[in-house]
Amino acid sequence: MTLNNIIKEKIKQKSFYIKSTKTYNIINGYNNQKKLKEKEIMHYLKLKYYKKIDDYNYQYMFNDVKYLKVPSINIDFDNNLILNENVKDNDCHIHFVNTGNGDAICIENSGECAIIDFGGLNGAFNDYLNKNIRQDKIKYSFITHFHSDHLKDFFEVSKSKDLENLILLKNLNDEMIKKNIIENISKIEKSNARHIRLIDTKEIEERKAIFNLGKVNLEVLCPTELDKKVNNNSLVIKMDFAGKSILFTGDIESEAESILIDVLQNNYDLSNTIAIKVAHHGSNKSSSEEFLQIFENVEDFIVLLNENRVCQNNDTIERLQKHGNVYQSYKDGNIRLDISKEGEVSVVTEFNNQINKEEQEKNQLNFILKQYYQDLHLHNSEFNNYLQI
Repeated sequence: MTLNNIIKEKIKQKSFYIKSTKTYNIINGYNNQKKLKEKEIMHYLKLKYYKKIDDYNYQYMFNDVKYLKVPSINIDFDNNLILNENVKDNDCHIHFVNTGNGDAICIENSGECAIIDFGGLNGAFNDYLNKNIRQDKIKYSFITHFHSDHLKDFFEVSKSKDLENLILLKNLNDEMIKKNIIENISKIEKSNARHIRLIDTKEIEERKAIFNLGKVNLEVLCPTELDKKVNNNSLVIKMDFAGKSILFTGDIESEAESILIDVLQNNYDLSNTIAIKVAHHGSNKSSSEEFLQIFENVEDFIVLLNENRVCQNNDTIERLQKHGNVYQSYKDGNIRLDISKEGEVSVVTEFNNQINKEEQEKNQLNFILKQYYQDLHLHNSEFNNYLQI
């Protein structure tokens, strides 16, 4: 079977049809040395289903058949397991999902959604989204960097949700290319996102990488220059809503934190920052005291990690606890931070949600028992009065 026939067969299997007879240009292997000199992500993707609009934008060729995919199944919500209570369109809800391994975050506002990273094991993030996020369309999908614990569940989510815009860093460095990152990048080629939008370090440095989600503003702050470490090239995203800011720091380490400190102090009012998604799963290579001290009003730190890494991060957790509340996905479960349209902030966790429900059930049971004994006492009193007569 020829290569062209194989491509057609794969498209047919996905319920897609081809309207164009265009011959697909496929990169001849990831190890082509000529391609290694082109340090842009599109040179490492076999995007058979996309056409190039310009150097920064790529469009899915079969938009009209997106709706042929099987729609996501409506699932009865079980409030004991997930956090879907009190969700209001006018408020902003940030879901930090306990996937067992990696970052997986979803932001909701005004009927629109954005995702920051797709980490997780065994489809845990996809399951959470199908149970908790009623919108089928995801307006923006950011992959902060190309490590598997930030994009492992990407393909499953792309099958069950309609991804409108996939946002990627255009620039690559040698470490991204060498350390099997290409294998992780290849997961993206299976995507059927409607558009791929690339941003480069210059655009970020000029403060032009800005995205609007309902009344939420999302701005990419870093990287403004490439580092030799993959983690330090993570997209750092600042979210603004109702006068409050939240910082999503990917997996940056101390070197990138130093650059981020300068970017933040020189360009932004940090007094509105109320929460930080802690970098690199609470690693001791991140969240330095120098970094934490620039924030005056941060009360909540969200750490997404699995239990196996806890012992490695004790020093960082203790340091964070001196500055505010620390929520850890391995023990708090799924975490949802809510900001009302008036700017009021609250945090709900799966673990505390369960405790509160059990407490409510206990109180209800105690009330029933109390009523029962009161009725029983009244009955006995009436009976004794009857005997005295």
